[in-house]
Amino acid sequence: TASYDADTGVLSVDKVLDDDGVKFTNTHDANGQTTLGGTKTIENRKFKSGDTFTFTITPKDGGKLPVDADGNEVSEVVLTPTAGTNTGSFSFGTFKFERSELWNDTTKAYENKEYTYEIKETAGSISGLTYDTHTETVKITASYDADTGVLSVDKVLDTDGVKFTNTYDTTGDTTLGG
Repeated sequence: TASYDADTGVLSVDKVLDDDGVKFTNTHDANGQTTLGGTKTIENRKFKSGDTFTFTITPKDGGKLPVDADGNEVSEVVLTPTAGTNTGSFSFGTFKFERSELWNDTTKAYENKEYTYEIKETAGSISGLTYDTHTETVKITASYDADTGVLSVDKVLDTDGVKFTNTYDTTGDTTLGG
């Protein structure tokens, strides 16, 4: 039991032992995290005020979704880029992992977990714009090293990262009268 006397400035500690003596229990909870986002580029046109672009992320093998700053799961984000530019960035938030998620009760050991995610752009309705239809695949691996107590989270992207490019059709028709 500890007590502090503010008048004298003395901290007093009394020990009380039960029949088992003194016991100490230390706990350690390792956590790891990573963020995931990408870039959006438009060719042959600058972004305009009111332009929006939507991206989805889908776990393919039971993986968890990322969370926003409030802890809410995120499966879709909307990018509202700065007008006058032709590249913007978006983020799905943070993937958070806890050591307990990597424990295997059958083997009584920690095991690496690898999750695969697909990221796609949802076609919008901007006239003259050809939307990017490819799918980005991202792998996230969480691993725990029991010797060091470190939980690592690694992501594998393709060589150019998560990128989507739309092309604006600059051709058009006009009728001249005379």
